[in-house]
Amino acid sequence: MRRILILDDEPSVLSALRRTLRAAFPADDVVIEAFDEPEAAVLRAGEQDFDVVISDYRMPGLNGADVLQLMKGLQPEAVRIVVSATKEILEVADAVNRAEVFRYLAKPWQQEELVATVREAFARRDQFFL
Repeated sequence: MRRILILDDEPSVLSALRRTLRAAFPADDVVIEAFDEPEAAVLRAGEQDFDVVISDYRMPGLNGADVLQLMKGLQPEAVRIVVSATKEILEVADAVNRAEVFRYLAKPWQQEELVATVREAFARRDQFFL
């Protein structure tokens, strides 16, 4: 069974991410855990392994780069994705470099692009186990 952790401080965005992923991946195949607080997501990653971690960039407290860098330390084989509306390219580039982010998706994302990116992330994760 595969596991996805999603993190966004906006409830409507978190709900949309969950809904899109749930429609694409049956509950029998993929467990999706959603968090609206960065600290709670990091704590959960200390308890449970995830295949894919999807995080917003701009959040109060820890930002997405910080969260994904912590995730990299906790679970280096988890594939990390940033979803953000920020236009600060240098900030996003820093996040990508520090946390070795697999992909950056701009908000609003296209559903097909999100699903395809997660499928590619699963394939990348599988490479660790071959």
